[in-house]
This record gives sequence, C-alpha cells and structure tokens, in this order.
Amino acid sequence: MNELNRRKSYLYAIENQAGTPPFSNVKLAHIAYMVSLQIGDKKCPSLSRLKRWYKEYKFDKRLVTSQNQGGLTCNY
Repeated sequence: MNELNRRKSYLYAIENQAGTPPFSNVKLAHIAYMVSLQIGDKKCPSLSRLKRWYKEYKFDKRLVTSQNQGGLTCNY
C-alpha cells in the first residue's frame, strides 16, 4: 500500500467515525488501531501525526487525491 492510500484510510475513518473536532485521544487511538488492523499497517501513525494530517486534509482535500487518479489538473 502506498503512502497516499495509507493516509487516505486513516483520514476517511477519522472523518466518518470520530465526530466533530476536537477529537478525544482515546477515540483517535481506537480508530487508528482499527484501521491499522484492517489495512495491515505494522506502524500506526502517532496521534499528533493523525491530527496534523486531518488539519491539512480539512484545509486542502487534494492531499489525498493523486494526480494520476483523477486529481486536479491544470488546463493552461
């Protein structure tokens, strides 16, 4: 699994299961653990990294969209 799909798995799970920010550390840790089991990730990201990813994702959704998978393109 590439880094983009790994990050996407965690972010979508947080978005769908955690509710609205601020997130509790217990809830985030549980979601991260469940996602890591589902995708076979041996090294689960830290809570601070998950929060940073989520903050960046909310600011710019392109972070989880690959250019070669229908991402944004420039027509100039």
